Amino acid sequence: MNRFTSILTNVALFALITLAIPQMGWSAPKTVNHIAKVTIRNSGATTDILLVGSRPATFSAYRHDSPPRVVLELSRTKISNFPRPIAVDSWSVSQVSQEAIDQGRGVRITVSLAKRGSYQVVSLGKTVKISITAFQPFPEASRKASARLVELKKEAALTEQRLKSARETAKKLEAQNRNRARALKSTRSERESLTETLKQSRKEIRDLLSQKKAMAKAVLEAKEKVTRFKSEERKAQKRYEAIVKHTEELNRERKAKLVQLKTITRELKKERDHHVALKASVSQYENQVTSLRKAISWKKRTGRDVGQVLTKKMATLKRTLARQRANLARAEKSISTYERRQKKVLARKASQEAKLAALKKAIATERNRLESQISKLRTSTVTLSRKKAGLVRELSALNNKKARVNALLKKEERLSRQVLRERKNAERVRREISRLARAEGEKAQMASRKAKDLKILVAKRRGDLVSLKQAKSMEQKELARLKSLRVEHQRLLKKEERRLAQLKKLGKNQEAQALRRKQALRMAGIKTSVLSAKKWELRASKSK
Repeated sequence: MNRFTSILTNVALFALITLAIPQMGWSAPKTVNHIAKVTIRNSGATTDILLVGSRPATFSAYRHDSPPRVVLELSRTKISNFPRPIAVDSWSVSQVSQEAIDQGRGVRITVSLAKRGSYQVVSLGKTVKISITAFQPFPEASRKASARLVELKKEAALTEQRLKSARETAKKLEAQNRNRARALKSTRSERESLTETLKQSRKEIRDLLSQKKAMAKAVLEAKEKVTRFKSEERKAQKRYEAIVKHTEELNRERKAKLVQLKTITRELKKERDHHVALKASVSQYENQVTSLRKAISWKKRTGRDVGQVLTKKMATLKRTLARQRANLARAEKSISTYERRQKKVLARKASQEAKLAALKKAIATERNRLESQISKLRTSTVTLSRKKAGLVRELSALNNKKARVNALLKKEERLSRQVLRERKNAERVRREISRLARAEGEKAQMASRKAKDLKILVAKRRGDLVSLKQAKSMEQKELARLKSLRVEHQRLLKKEERRLAQLKKLGKNQEAQALRRKQALRMAGIKTSVLSAKKWELRASKSK
């Protein structure tokens, strides 16, 4: 009874737990995961399928062997842009399909395998990655063909991009051409209005030119008068400047003589001081010589030896005294020379001061006369300036009108150049559009040829892959058949060996020979299977 009660208790607990599990809030997300992008990448024997969602996914994955496929079930997930199965046709995957499960609350992704292989499913944030790797290695020829196919696709995409860029450039050039045409039209209308304005302006210029001639004649007469007065003024000014210049030269000479006189006086004083110093030195040396002579004469009178020292000293003093006397003579000669130069400079200074006084008197006379002429000239100049100012005002008004007309002429020339430039630009744009159209056509033809070559290559490679798959399949079938035949042969061989031993004992040679013939036929069948397997293996290697 107790055992029965415990069993009931356990069953009740299990039922409660089972009922409570949906209420416990397991890790399934409350919001739906939207898969908006499915990307397939092929790399040799491996194919990667990337499911990009809006949030991390909750999933389970398993494999079926009949037919070989990998199934991925995602809960609370919806998928868009995946209306029908995707044909992959890679080495390891043939196609990828999807279907709704759990009354539309989940998605089942089915990956059909082209060959048996391993699989791996990992979650990379919001992306689920399914990797399928075939057990059979990817053939090198198919790898090269795939690489070439990728290169051709890249070239086709690049050609398409260049074509798109060329079309955009052509559109821009056409828009520029239209803008230039509009600008050319407005320039032409502006030029026509300017032409009319220029006609009126040229008529005004002709009237103004006649007025200008009369004004120019009056201005010329006034200029001649002003020129005469200015010529007289310049002559008087030149005379005055010559006198002033001569006076300045005399002043400079006088200053130079004063400087020279000061220099001579300074040098004379220096020589006199030197003369006095030399006299004192000569007197000193004479006193030394006299005292030395007295000492020598005293020693001689007393009968003492004079000695070489006193003799040498006496000779030295005499030589020094002779040199000092010569220096004194030269100093006296220099003093006399400086005194003569001083007298000459003083005489010249007196002469120049007399000339300077005469020039100052002449300057005063010339200045009075020049001021009188300048006063008359200023009076005449004021009168002429008034006349000239009136003529200048009239001429300025005329020049302003002329400047306006010239500006209009320049504007007309500029517009003409602009019209010519716009025409050249339009022609250049037309040639550029034509060149781009030709280039676009050539690029389109090239892209078409490359696309055609790409299709041919893809079809050829697909045919090679189909042949290779068939050869491999037949090879595997033949190998399986050969294996089963060998197993069966070994099994039968053991039985037949025992049977042959029994037949030999019983002496039934005919039955033994029949059994051996049967074994030989089986061995011939095995050899045929081996040759067939080798044939399919050779065909598969050629397809590679």
